[in-house]
Amino acid sequence: MAELVTTGNGEVERIADRADLRLSYSGRGRDRTAAVNELTKRIGTVEPLLERDGVQVRSRRLSVHDVWDGRRRSGAAAEQSYQLRITDVTVLDDLIAALVTTEPSGIDGPFWDQADQTEPAREAQRSAVA
Repeated sequence: MAELVTTGNGEVERIADRADLRLSYSGRGRDRTAAVNELTKRIGTVEPLLERDGVQVRSRRLSVHDVWDGRRRSGAAAEQSYQLRITDVTVLDDLIAALVTTEPSGIDGPFWDQADQTEPAREAQRSAVA
């Protein structure tokens, strides 16, 4: 029996209805306690911004470690990173503007997404089959 193999591509464009954002803050000090205290001051203004409607904190990650200069310990560093999901994209511009004023050590995103990808995926599959 002969076999016939076909392939197809389907593409559908939709406007995103949510976004993900990653940001991080850091503090340094002569020891771990000083580094954590410095970090705590830095993120003190951040936490209230994340309590807005339409903003979900998906994760918080804290890292505290010694800093070495060759073989000599030269202090300590503390870092906190956040992964955010913005479910109301109308607040995104104001949120990013407010977060930038808190001087994060890193900000990455937004990464756009759709909450429900079922119908666009089905439409793309139908297009690929056609």
